[in-house]
Amino acid sequence: MDQLAHPKEAKRTMTPRNIPDVIFQDIEIDEHTVDCHGSIVIIINDKWEPLRVSRITLISARDVASAAILAVVLVLGTPSKDDLLALFAALTRAWQNLTLTAPGLTYPPREAMPTALGRSFIRPAYGVIRFDNAMIHRAIAVRDYVCDQLGATFNLGFPKYPLARVLIEGAFKNLNLTIHRIPSTTGSSPVDPLKEPEQHAKKAPLISIKVLEEAIHLHMAHLNQKPLGNLGGVAPIDLMRHQMANHWIPLRPTCAVENINPMKDSRVVPVHFSRKERRRPWVNFAYLSYEAAGVLSAVKQGVKIRIEFDRSDLRLLEAFNLKGEHLGTLRAPRNWQRFPHGLSTRKKIMNLIKIKAIQSDDPFGSYFDYLLCRRTLPTSALELVRVSREFGDYPQMLSPNNRPIEAPLSPIKKTESASIKPDAIPDWSPNMVVKRRPE
Repeated sequence: MDQLAHPKEAKRTMTPRNIPDVIFQDIEIDEHTVDCHGSIVIIINDKWEPLRVSRITLISARDVASAAILAVVLVLGTPSKDDLLALFAALTRAWQNLTLTAPGLTYPPREAMPTALGRSFIRPAYGVIRFDNAMIHRAIAVRDYVCDQLGATFNLGFPKYPLARVLIEGAFKNLNLTIHRIPSTTGSSPVDPLKEPEQHAKKAPLISIKVLEEAIHLHMAHLNQKPLGNLGGVAPIDLMRHQMANHWIPLRPTCAVENINPMKDSRVVPVHFSRKERRRPWVNFAYLSYEAAGVLSAVKQGVKIRIEFDRSDLRLLEAFNLKGEHLGTLRAPRNWQRFPHGLSTRKKIMNLIKIKAIQSDDPFGSYFDYLLCRRTLPTSALELVRVSREFGDYPQMLSPNNRPIEAPLSPIKKTESASIKPDAIPDWSPNMVVKRRPE
């Protein structure tokens, strides 16, 4: 009977059997939602107006051998592949401490992140980089950068099995106890006894996103400098410093670090001509036409060229022929030259222009006006913060002459909260936060 029995299949290995003891050989990356159901304050007609914002996302990378946090990126809104590439950009540049504005917050005396220890820590040869099966992790741009530029192994793991990345999940669990669900948030579910009080429904509490970002960075810095029992009472940042000085750690060449930028990308596009319009030759990229005097005049119609661009600033393109010769710089239309912007911002604006919700003459000013008319929505309020960080200080950028063509949502009526004077808003202090760590 044993000969007729079906042979048993070997169990799949969910987690690595041999935990690496050398730094940078196993990296775990994941995203985590951080509750921020408080308020931001914008200035409208010389009045302070608190507005609700929605949840934000934290992207973090952690080294398995040392349990050190390598880099963090706070995303205002839904993360995209560009935000994940921004995390890799943080791994390849020296760490700079934030300018702390909240009283009572100070950085630890030593370095906060490993990339602040020296140039050797921004050019290691990574081994395996582990992700889950989220859509942004499976993007071709992310996979190509990890495999082709970093020379690392791209590992997505098994679906619905977070224990394969237990270290990064543990870092997020530790973050939840101190920062994630503060008293002004909604809790983990509608029946959570620690949910938001009812009096906050009409008047949202003031929580500065900048202070929240500073608190998260300080929390990650303290994790790097906290002695761990599984490391023999050594802090992760000290272990990384010791191994870099005494062990053989493979490094990438210096020229590879200087010439590789995760936010840089290239495409091959055809050159277009039009005899009827009597215009310069142009190329189409990201919903717009790019051209420049004398750059494409020597290129024949239909010939393809290679363009290089920065994902965080699409105003300019560098044109090359397929032999690698530099042709010149192509520019977007003048009405799109006003502020630096990424692909996600341009896509949102173009979708609104397509449905005739905003005007195309001044896309940035119209987009701000569109968001202001919908500022009662938490997602719109958070988008105001995001684009103001991307463009600059938004009060100087509003265009009062360009209002949305269609505004289904009426502006906020003048209420008690809309007439708060600047002196009435108290400064943030640590006493405003109630600790929720179980005793």
